[in-house]
Amino acid sequence: MQINISDQTKSKLVRQKYALPDQLFEDEVAVNRQKLSSEKLIKIFDQIWEKTLKYAVETAEVCEAKKAYERIPDYSRKHFNDNQEHREFRLKELNVEFIVQLLPLSNKEYELTDIWLLRSVNIDPRRILISFDTLEDRQRFEKIADYLNQKDSELGKQLLLDFMEKFNKSSFS
Repeated sequence: MQINISDQTKSKLVRQKYALPDQLFEDEVAVNRQKLSSEKLIKIFDQIWEKTLKYAVETAEVCEAKKAYERIPDYSRKHFNDNQEHREFRLKELNVEFIVQLLPLSNKEYELTDIWLLRSVNIDPRRILISFDTLEDRQRFEKIADYLNQKDSELGKQLLLDFMEKFNKSSFS
């Protein structure tokens, strides 16, 4: 799969916080990205693309246009094109989800036209989303789960269910 990205798109995506979260950048860049030159923004995007995004986008799941449209922020919908391909992916290490918009150029070649950072939305009412204060805490929890031969999501679920058992069910139903 070949994914082309114009320099204009690269600089736009780095500059706009709705596209790429601060966690992808060094602290100095995250704070000052609005002020950086287009050349610097393109260089930063290329580094992030190669290090983090390229593989994630190439292996992302295709999603229906309607579903993708519903998941992106309202203010981004004017840039949504339902004639393009949409894929969703998660960067597990940062605990963030994205939808990417790709214009098919040929059978295996695409032009990336947009990326949207998805805000935590609880689509499933049975689901709870938890954010750790630091990435180190999140990684530590994952290591503990690995040590216990459990998925981190299953360990989290078990901890919450064990906690709930301490309370009288009839009082909190």
